[in-house]
Amino acid sequence: MKLSHVATITTALVIIVGICLISPMFFREPIPKNQPHVALFLYVTGEGNSTSWCQEVGSYLGAETKATVFFIGTAVDENPKIVTSFGPHVDLGSLTYHYQSILSSDDYTAQLLEIQEGKMAVDAAANVDSKLFAAPFGIVNNDIFSQLKRSGITADFSYTDHYNKLWNGTFITMPLKFVEGVNFNVGDLPKDAGDPPTVVVLRSTSSSAQVIQTLQELKGAGFGFLSASDIVGFDLVGRGS
Repeated sequence: MKLSHVATITTALVIIVGICLISPMFFREPIPKNQPHVALFLYVTGEGNSTSWCQEVGSYLGAETKATVFFIGTAVDENPKIVTSFGPHVDLGSLTYHYQSILSSDDYTAQLLEIQEGKMAVDAAANVDSKLFAAPFGIVNNDIFSQLKRSGITADFSYTDHYNKLWNGTFITMPLKFVEGVNFNVGDLPKDAGDPPTVVVLRSTSSSAQVIQTLQELKGAGFGFLSASDIVGFDLVGRGS
């Protein structure tokens, strides 16, 4: 075999190996088709005892269960351990720094700082680069797209019927169904494994016992759990070493 052919084959193998190593960083494993799934979104708003709530819910989820938790920045700064109460398969996202509507201020820069400081609190507490956000009360305006880009956020779950993800430099809208709270009928959730996932929203204003009971009912009904990264199709949390 000619030396040039050997060099070409070697280079090709190096490229293939490199792609195999790098691709898991950007693409998620496909959702299993033989089991119905729901996405779990937990919101920690700083009301009540966030520390015990996170410890108890995080302990129930354990190291393997997928979910997504959004934190208010002030609650994280009061006790950074609430962020690390959750296992490695839980996506860590941010709300604003204060638990208030972004549009409480008309100033673009003040709104931007609310987003950035909320993210920075979560990132610092868990040594991550979190790229997912949800606005308190779902109230935003068209400035949100540039504000998220400037904050390094690529997925926005501020809404009740869709989410936005950054794709090729532009935020695109994707449909998504949300079910709010602990008082819903698990039997009403779609169980066809081919259906788009439904997001079950659970908040720290509900007791940890209520939340855990809801999770037990979902598991008992045969549902698997997804994270926000599973929904968008790529990792939303860069974890430090």
